[in-house]
This record gives sequence, C-alpha cells and structure tokens, in this order.
Amino acid sequence: MKVCTTCGNMLEDSATFCGKCGASCEAPNPVGGFQPPQFNQPQQFGQPQQFNQPQPFGQPQPFNQPPQFNQPQQFGQPQQFGQMGFQQGGAAVQKGSNKTAIIVAAVVAVLVAIGVILFLFVFKSDYKKDIVGSWVDTTDATTTMEFKDNGDFVMTHILYEYKGTYEIDGSTLKLSFTGGGSKDFKISSMRSSEMTLQGTGSDSGTMYKLKKR
Repeated sequence: MKVCTTCGNMLEDSATFCGKCGASCEAPNPVGGFQPPQFNQPQQFGQPQQFNQPQPFGQPQPFNQPPQFNQPQQFGQPQQFGQMGFQQGGAAVQKGSNKTAIIVAAVVAVLVAIGVILFLFVFKSDYKKDIVGSWVDTTDATTTMEFKDNGDFVMTHILYEYKGTYEIDGSTLKLSFTGGGSKDFKISSMRSSEMTLQGTGSDSGTMYKLKKR
C-alpha cells in the first residue's frame, strides 16, 4: 500500500494514479529529486482596509429657532390733522346748527302768535255778545235761559221762572236773582250756537248744555 502524496489517499502499490485526486503515483524523478507538493500558500491578504475614519461632524445643528418675525414697524406718530381745519369745520357745523335752531325757534314763535290771534279773535267767542239770545237745555229741555243785551235774564225751569241780572267776568257768568240770591257758572265752552255752563262751589255738579234757539 502507498499513499498519494497529493491528497493522502491510500492506494495499491500498483496504482499509478490516485483514484481520488487523479494525481500521478509514479516514483519521483531521480534526477530532480522528490519535490513535495506545493500547497497553495495562503494568500497574503492586504492590510485591512482602513475605512475612512468617521469624519467629525460639525457642531450639532440647533433645531430651527422660532422664526424671527420682523419687528413691528414703528409707525410714525399719528398725523396731526390740521387743528385749525377741524376747529374751523366744527365751528362751521356749530354755527350752522345755531342758525337752524334760531330758524326753528322763529317759526315756532310765529305759529304760537298766529294761534293766539286766532284764539282771541276767531275761535274765542265774545261772551258778552254771543250770550245774547234764548237758550234751551239739550239734556231734557226742561230749562230755558234768555239773556238780553241790557243785562237782564229770565230763567225758566219746568213751571218756575226766575228773573234777574247777569254779568260776565272773563269766563264766569254771575246770575243775580231779583228775589235775592245769586249763582255763578263757569262758561266751559261757547261755540256759535252752543254753550256749556258748569256750576261752581256747592253747585259744581250742575251742568247745563245749552243750544241757542
């Protein structure tokens, strides 16, 4: 038995080739001498590659700072509008308002004056003149009054007749009876052919609504 000098496989003495690795198993050349098999030398790997050293990063970037907004512009001082302009305008408005008030007051005064004139000379009766005549009570027609222009009066109430004199003082009608006694009435209204007399004092509940006949 012999050993394959290449792979170390055990071979028969008569074998010329290794059945395992196929190497020749003949005797070595006497001239050159036996050369031991040259196993592949382990490759000399290069020096371990020096990877790039981690480059130092710059200073850590700060997180985004909050945006720096533009500072509010310092506006100029509010423009001072022309003082004189506004004052003049205000004076103009005030002057116009005063003028309007004066006109309104004048119109009101004229209207009041017209009303007084109408009341005195148109609407208000001349009691002393307008009372002259014969009047009948419109409530029950049981009372009649006759006023004469000489100041005498005759008052009839159902079957009773009263005579005397009358006098008008402002809006007060004073009746003086011939037999004695007197009564005062307030002329509440006198329009054309209608007259209302209101009793005074203890006779304040007495009222005559008269119509001229």
